[in-house]
Amino acid sequence: MVFKRFMRALGIGGPTVETVLDSTEVTPGGVLTGRVEITGGDHDTEIEKISLFLEAEVEHEYEYEYEDSEGEEVSGEGEYTSTARWGTLQVCDAFSLPAETKRTFEFELPIPFEAPVTVVGDTPLGGPKIGVRTRLHVDGALDKGDLDAITVRALPVQEKILAAFADLGFSFAKMDLEPGKLIGTEQRLPFHQEIEFGASPHYGDTVGDVELSFVADDEGTFVVLQIGALDDAGHTFRVSHADADEDVDWAELLAARFAAALDR
Repeated sequence: MVFKRFMRALGIGGPTVETVLDSTEVTPGGVLTGRVEITGGDHDTEIEKISLFLEAEVEHEYEYEYEDSEGEEVSGEGEYTSTARWGTLQVCDAFSLPAETKRTFEFELPIPFEAPVTVVGDTPLGGPKIGVRTRLHVDGALDKGDLDAITVRALPVQEKILAAFADLGFSFAKMDLEPGKLIGTEQRLPFHQEIEFGASPHYGDTVGDVELSFVADDEGTFVVLQIGALDDAGHTFRVSHADADEDVDWAELLAARFAAALDR
């Protein structure tokens, strides 16, 4: 009996959880649906709750300096990652799970409009993986659970702007997630996505590299441009979702935004 209690304390012989998504693809502002299946272990278990949340790795940059063994000042930059969690959903309340029995709970997990985009058209952006984490709360303990990767497809108006970058000669470089909020937006999440483009031959060093961020909501999206040639907080404008259906020359609109930023 003592050995069994010890094994239970280690989580051995306890319940198992599997999350099944109806689809792993979603757009910002959409809903992920699925079910959580929990199967009892070799003993009865009191389940406090089951929760889901979205998860991704956020990149932090920092500067450092120190004095080496010869008394010389050394400085540089480094980076580390932390796990960001948002969009929490409680799937069920407390219940008793008899040994070797199975319960299933269906769920609908809303995806915030500010969710990072991972795919544009058929092209993955790479960078941090976005996923749904399932967490089982049992007898005051916490089971980290599995991370189910999801694909977040760009909204139509986001695709138009991203295509305009290509039309102006910018080349996609990378995507990452950065901590902090962007000035001039109504951002709610504590981090934001940066989609980086290499310099366009049409602009050269006049513009340089550009980092693009979207802060979307149900009506449209803020578009934030951080222009490599300008050392400032960025340049923000807004477009509506309805604009994606209009006859808009997106490359011309983007070029005008670059011109306005450079004229400041």
